[in-house]
This record gives sequence, structure tokens and C-alpha cells, in this order.
Amino acid sequence: MKRALQRELTRKRIHDAFVKLAQEKPIEKISVTELATLADIDRKTFYIYHDTVHDVYADIEHRLVNNLEDVLSRCDPTDWKTFLIGVTDIMEKDLDFYTIVAQNNDYAVLKEKCGNIIIEMLKNSLFSGCSVPTDAEISIRYAAFGMIGVYVDWLISDKSLSLDMLIDTLGREMKKSLDLRA
Repeated sequence: MKRALQRELTRKRIHDAFVKLAQEKPIEKISVTELATLADIDRKTFYIYHDTVHDVYADIEHRLVNNLEDVLSRCDPTDWKTFLIGVTDIMEKDLDFYTIVAQNNDYAVLKEKCGNIIIEMLKNSLFSGCSVPTDAEISIRYAAFGMIGVYVDWLISDKSLSLDMLIDTLGREMKKSLDLRA
């Protein structure tokens, strides 16, 4: 148990160091040496956890995707407020990283992955394995990527809009966008 905790703490230090460096420069400019130094570990320890700096980003991305899938699996996707609170909770745990993602076009793949996860969840929950009509497919894509766009805009803003107001407004708009009976 103690060893597992130590490994998780080391992984978190690497993650935190990566986020700090990514705020200052693109991933391609981050070296293993400076990452290890900032994480207060030696290079050998870094290589126990990751092969490259890009692997650190991939690890963070993987954790985000798993967390998003977990939130989606635990909530009713038509209860937008609960859904958005879950998404916001994930984001708040690592606000600095998500702000970097929002500000940087290099992270477009992550935004796309998250959007596609939300799209699949919406299709499955709203159509239960049935064929999704084209107009509904468009509405679902619009809602999923619109939601991501709103969060991205909030992350790169001065954050004067409270998260509660963001969740309430976005929840109403998601409900309108996905009222597929009309």
C-alpha cells in the first residue's frame, strides 16, 4: 500500500511539473531533464513512469477520458445539470491543465476525443442502440461540441462568469438543443 501511494505521488509530481512547463512552452520544447528536475526526481525515475514527455501528456489525456467516461456512466444524460456538474468537477480538479488545453490548438485531438465520447454517450442514451436519424446526429454533434466550446471559452476568459451560472445556462441550452421530439 505504501509503495502504491509513493508511485501515485511521484506520478502526480511528474504531472504537475508537466502542467507548469506546458504553461510556459509547447510540449516539443519540454525536455525530460527539466521535467524531472522540476518534479524533484532523477531522469531514471522519470523513465520508470514514461518513455517520453509526450507520454506524460498521453497519461493525463487517458486519465481525463476515463474520468469523463466514468461521469457519463453514472448520470442520466438528459439531466443536464447533473451531467454538467460532473464534467465541471473533473475540470476543476486540474484547472491549470484544462486552461492550457483550451488555449492551445496543439491539443485539438483531446478536444475531439472528449466530443466524440459525449456524442456516443448521447446517441446510446437517447436512441438505445437504434439508428440515429441524420437530423438528430447533427443536433447531438452540435450539443456536444457546443458544450466543449463553451467550456473552452470560459477557460480562456477572465472567469468572471461563475461556474454555477455557466452550468445553469449551458444546461438549459443543452436541453433545448437535444429536444429531438420537435
